[in-house]
Amino acid sequence: MYESRPSLRAYTKSLLKPSETGIEIGGGYNPLATRKEGYSIYSIDHATREELVEKYKNDGNVRHLLDNIQHVDAVDNGREFRDLLGLDRGVDYIVGIHNFEHIPNPIRFLQRCENALADKGKICLVIPDRRGTFDYYRPYSTIGQWMEAYKENHAIHSFSSLYNYYAYATDGNGDYGTVNFLRPPHVVHELVEDLYTQDAYNDAHGFVYTPASFAFLISYIQKIGLTTLGVDRILVPENSNFEFLAILKKNIETKPEMLKEYAINMVGENINHRRDFRQAPAAAPAPRVPLRRQVYERIRASHPVAAKVLYPLGKVMWRMYKKVKP
Repeated sequence: MYESRPSLRAYTKSLLKPSETGIEIGGGYNPLATRKEGYSIYSIDHATREELVEKYKNDGNVRHLLDNIQHVDAVDNGREFRDLLGLDRGVDYIVGIHNFEHIPNPIRFLQRCENALADKGKICLVIPDRRGTFDYYRPYSTIGQWMEAYKENHAIHSFSSLYNYYAYATDGNGDYGTVNFLRPPHVVHELVEDLYTQDAYNDAHGFVYTPASFAFLISYIQKIGLTTLGVDRILVPENSNFEFLAILKKNIETKPEMLKEYAINMVGENINHRRDFRQAPAAAPAPRVPLRRQVYERIRASHPVAAKVLYPLGKVMWRMYKKVKP
């Protein structure tokens, strides 16, 4: 189920064929694939191209990327994607890079994607892993939060989602920095009280995920009949926990025991992080030490004479094992 790739963006693009028809959600100033490159791809975003240019023109971090903003074929207003684009058949793929976590109603979004897909189509979502972002301290989102957003048909983030977004935000994560809170509680409280209204969208990470927690949520809503989508693959980059790629397809049935497996993995992802964030980050990952070497070093530390005698015997046994190993 879990695989590893060095560049999720490049790998995701390699899954798209120019001969296929697809949709990119929220490409903005950094689209994954464009018509100029020969892809038959539609763009759906939260604003028109002109509005996006106006929004980002004074942002020094992305101002140089304004020319990348593509023509927006449809501004998302909550309708079915096929209706927004006037399509008479399903598309072969839908891609979204670092925008799924911003969506106020994930279940309804996934249903709209499913309805827009051809029978053998796929959804490719690159999603931040909360452990590798400023959401480091934030608990992963639950099925109850997803269901609440779905039942209440949220078009904006809930008060609790917005509060969590600001309350847990840090200056680093498990791979760098000291992971301090960005804002003290009284500042968070005043900020969210001032920002939140029931009729205006405030951009935020409304929901946060790890690979296993995302797989659990997808499998759960499939089991209760809200979608036929299932997890085809989840790919995690080597030596990083910043993001993961989830590939979803229709009619991939989740076996009952997988829910428990995902839940166990969720706990493991929370406990077994790559380092103690109170310590300075390592310059490079430590080399992997074979188990046999670890055992030998422990014996040598406590019983040096015995280790000296057993070492030649261990080497002989290891060579014999390598010869007979299938």
